[in-house]
Amino acid sequence: MTASFASELFPIVEEAGIMSKGYVWIITDGLSTLLDPIEKNVSDSMHGILGLRQYVPNTKHLEEFKTRFNVSEINIYGLWAYDTIWALAKSVELVFSHVNSTQTGVGGLRVSELGPRLLEKLLSTRFVGLSGEFRLNRGQLQVEKFKIINVRRKKGEKVIGYWTEEKEIHIDSGENGDVANSSSIDELKDRIIWFGYYYAKVPTPKGWVIPVSNNKLRIGVPLLSSYLKGFLDINWDPKTLKVTNIKGFSYDVFVAALQKLPFDVPHEFFAFVNNSSQMNGTYNDLLYQIKLGLTMRNYDAVVGDTTITANRTAYVDFTLPYSESGVWMIVKVKDEKTKNIWIFLKPLKWTLWLTIAIAFLSTGFIVWILERRTNIDLRGSAHQQLSKVFLFSFLTPVFAHEGEKVENHWSRFVLTIWVFVAFIVTQSYTASLASMLTVQRMQPSFVNVDELRMKDCYESRLRPYASQEEYHQALSKGSKNGGVEAMFHEIPYAKLFLAKYYSRYTTVGTTYKSDGFGFAFPLGSPLVPYMSRAILNVTEDHKKMQELELKYFSYQSKCQVYSSTSPANSHGLSAISFGGLFIIMGLTLVFFCLIFFVKSGYVRTCLLAML
Repeated sequence: MTASFASELFPIVEEAGIMSKGYVWIITDGLSTLLDPIEKNVSDSMHGILGLRQYVPNTKHLEEFKTRFNVSEINIYGLWAYDTIWALAKSVELVFSHVNSTQTGVGGLRVSELGPRLLEKLLSTRFVGLSGEFRLNRGQLQVEKFKIINVRRKKGEKVIGYWTEEKEIHIDSGENGDVANSSSIDELKDRIIWFGYYYAKVPTPKGWVIPVSNNKLRIGVPLLSSYLKGFLDINWDPKTLKVTNIKGFSYDVFVAALQKLPFDVPHEFFAFVNNSSQMNGTYNDLLYQIKLGLTMRNYDAVVGDTTITANRTAYVDFTLPYSESGVWMIVKVKDEKTKNIWIFLKPLKWTLWLTIAIAFLSTGFIVWILERRTNIDLRGSAHQQLSKVFLFSFLTPVFAHEGEKVENHWSRFVLTIWVFVAFIVTQSYTASLASMLTVQRMQPSFVNVDELRMKDCYESRLRPYASQEEYHQALSKGSKNGGVEAMFHEIPYAKLFLAKYYSRYTTVGTTYKSDGFGFAFPLGSPLVPYMSRAILNVTEDHKKMQELELKYFSYQSKCQVYSSTSPANSHGLSAISFGGLFIIMGLTLVFFCLIFFVKSGYVRTCLLAML
């Protein structure tokens, strides 16, 4: 547009309020070049406008031109006109000898025969003029670099960066107009003063405001039970039903998605409640409000824990789900082992108990063989010697420090090996027993739906419940006492329940498919694809989602840590677990037996007897 038209336009649009905070105006190089003659009061109304203008290098040739013609500034159109005349003059010089040749054209007009040659020379002319390099492409002057300007009140315009086709956007490095190496868009944004501000480094406005009814998106929100406040917790004005305070996981995800949109969406929340401060119907009733005409309860969208189902898609459009999709089966954990009087035997399997007993007797027998000739304590009747064989193995960890009890060095070495084996087995037994007596070894009462069917706890005994406490009481009682054996719930709700009762219940079986929670809009709403892409961007930010879930649900910090160390089955330790240890002990005992027999002459006596 012309400068005169801009002088009339911008004061009007400023008065209309569309050059204020949140708006973005960008002017092209045509008007940017003509800002100088605009009056100051008009340019003040243009505070915050962005524009593009051809970059003209401040060369020595340009300075000499200004001095010769006594002008301080000249706009780009004047420079182009001057360079174009020079280009034409250069082209004429090249075809000067033939410039007088003419021919008669249509209607008696005289046409130069060398006109096409003059045009050809003009299109191919190349030189450095006042505006920079003069080069035509298809009859158009090519501009290689643009200034990015920001109009500011009082200070006029400010060059904040440059654009070139090769290097795209670059930041102004100084008053000389040189281009810096930086190409950060964020750095460029930090240099812009937007409408409604008088300093840089402020939030970048989105510019486009999507048109909605009554200038704001009317969003209906459900009133949730106390145990579901983590999803949505609202306070509202009882007269207007406008929400005065809102928080929760669903709300935070919605706001995060709005921030990802390329445009602004003015909105306000309304509580779907009746005069008794109760929810005014079911979720289907709430979603159906979107389909209704212009009534007092009509909404442009619904935000909350609304499950995406096939029948609801007949009258609303859902965004992509923002919550984890699926249904979990929750059952009570059984802790029968802590009530077993023989639980102290469970940490070790019978094979390991038998192996320990054999090692115990073998150690006592080997020590008796090694000590009986020199140690007077091992003499006496057969009954006394047998009892001391057991005592050596059983009481060794207690009196091993008393050296006078064992006189043979080989015996002491054997007992050292036994003490080492006994120490490892004892520590392992203690750890396994402690694990069985704690939550790590608690097992689910049912492992899948098939087991529920087999025990007649399925279908005919389905019961609905409305709160966490009712779920807890029903699961605690069991089906034989008027309760239930399992609970099926959508994953977000199941997480809330397990966060409170994580030590009593657990999830089993597979995750059953469902469509999760989504935000609802009218059928064919242009917002749905934008919001779906925004939700996808939010949910793919795992760090952001983890922060939101930990903010409202303690399930991750409690139940997952609790269950991550819980093995699927509770098995005792077997002999294989200590196979290497007992093999070493057995080889040691055999080795000392052979040495003892060789040194004592038993082998030699047997060989002589055989001969």
